[in-house]
Amino acid sequence: MFNREIDFENALVDLLISEKGWSEVIMSPTEQDLIKNWANILKTPLRLNGFINGKSASITRDNPDDVLHFGKEFFLQG
Repeated sequence: MFNREIDFENALVDLLISEKGWSEVIMSPTEQDLIKNWANILKTPLRLNGFINGKSASITRDNPDDVLHFGKEFFLQG
């Protein structure tokens, strides 16, 4: 049980890093930070442009420690 939202947020970030393999968490991101992060994830300018302009992009889960989702594809809508 958390009494303050910040305590919950910190616990969630710690969990994502320690148990889910996240290497970086953007704290209080701006819209530009989020777009840049997705650009890094999506890799190619063409996929990023399509995503920003209202199309979708597919992502294939590649973390072998996430056995429930490993190899599964999901789509992001722009």
